[in-house]
Amino acid sequence: MLLSISRRRLITTLAVGGTVLAVGGGSAAWSLRGRHTTDPFALPPAVKTPEARVLSAAKGNVVSGEKPTPLWRPVSALAKDSSAPLPVRDVIVFGAKGGGIAALGVADGKRRWTAPEVDPTGGSVSLSDALIADVDTSGGLVTFVASTGAPRWKIPAEASAVVAADETAVYVSTKAGKLRGISRSNGEILWTVQVSGDLKTKRPVGAAARGHLVVASGSGAGEAVAVDAGDGHELWKVGNLASVDGIPPHPVISGEIVYLNGASLTARSLADGNERWATSEIVDGKLYPSGPPLIREKTVYVTEGPYIRAYNSVDGSEEWESVKSYFMYSPVAVQGSGVYAISFGSVVSGANVWAIDHDSHEKAWTYPLDEDAGRFWIVGDGNRVFVKNGESLLALPVFA
Repeated sequence: MLLSISRRRLITTLAVGGTVLAVGGGSAAWSLRGRHTTDPFALPPAVKTPEARVLSAAKGNVVSGEKPTPLWRPVSALAKDSSAPLPVRDVIVFGAKGGGIAALGVADGKRRWTAPEVDPTGGSVSLSDALIADVDTSGGLVTFVASTGAPRWKIPAEASAVVAADETAVYVSTKAGKLRGISRSNGEILWTVQVSGDLKTKRPVGAAARGHLVVASGSGAGEAVAVDAGDGHELWKVGNLASVDGIPPHPVISGEIVYLNGASLTARSLADGNERWATSEIVDGKLYPSGPPLIREKTVYVTEGPYIRAYNSVDGSEEWESVKSYFMYSPVAVQGSGVYAISFGSVVSGANVWAIDHDSHEKAWTYPLDEDAGRFWIVGDGNRVFVKNGESLLALPVFA
């Protein structure tokens, strides 16, 4: 059962007696009638990521052009409207079929834990790779130990979705369409503000770093709003980001820049929102939208219609381009010596995971997917590529 704490309840409990709160070095502990329990807000140690073996043609354990054998068989366990699967060290977390969230072990795909009271569409964020933060069906902000699923704390928050997190706070959208910051150290609600963007029509997506929170919405023409993470006051906003079919942007922050996809990929100053550079793909007069960006060191990877491209994160100069296919809206994974995305090909070829050799820019192999499965997603971690294929989740190997 989750430990639910409100500030008023904590103060009342301390006033009644029998409980001593000891604070030191940023942590706290409760001692009740001689029994000692760990501060629920203290982070447990993050477990080690179990890395998979990287395949190599030179060693004879992979043949170029052949469909790879999954690291573990497709597991039919995801809710159709699940948020994107989130790998956290030794588990991958997702919205579960039948409700709640669940976690599979990344090494074997076996069920590790479930939390049926969580909203499977509310999004999950990692807190220092040690805890998972989610929204439950009553609107509370809840946390679990990532590796084991052990519940930690619950804060009444009237929340509809988790937007982002940083080292200080977890940020949620409320059922009233407001933005709210909640302290990671004691569960205190730090601030609640009404921002310019629409946070009710579609689930907002955000990123937080360097004292800034950038929240994007796919409603209307698509907006991104930046607020001060300390008090929530609005710093800047930009509009007209969405693609023609209203897919919401996915902000990614790296250094002093926030990258926003949509009708195009733009790099903007985190401080004031001014555009640093932008890129778009136009073929035969048709504008192809950009998929969610992925940052690896000083390179931004993104799908732009027929191509996967990589740009210098500082000046936007093109560094890499894949062979041509149809990667519309797909995220990108970079693991080993490969770049991975989902190609929706044609009526004949269907939907496939494409592995592109980073050095040659050529297709190394493809793995077929069920084109009628519904939502797709791809994410890489620990020398694995995880693929959401409708209600199924599988892990594919990567190559050197």
